[in-house]
Amino acid sequence: MSPYLTVKEVSELLGKCPKWVYQRQDKIPGYFKLAGSIFFDKDVLLSTLKTKATMPIKRLSRQS
Repeated sequence: MSPYLTVKEVSELLGKCPKWVYQRQDKIPGYFKLAGSIFFDKDVLLSTLKTKATMPIKRLSRQS
């Protein structure tokens, strides 16, 4: 198993189409280019997703 993910693998992981990943590649954690190909560092991506998933939701308070 490679520590790097392809666009197809990231799209499957996130439940999005590959085109969506290509359009947002620079906003997805762990993104890098190597010899003209796009890859994502699996550890960086998964740890970022885990951190964001466990962050408390900030709710807007209603002021009367």
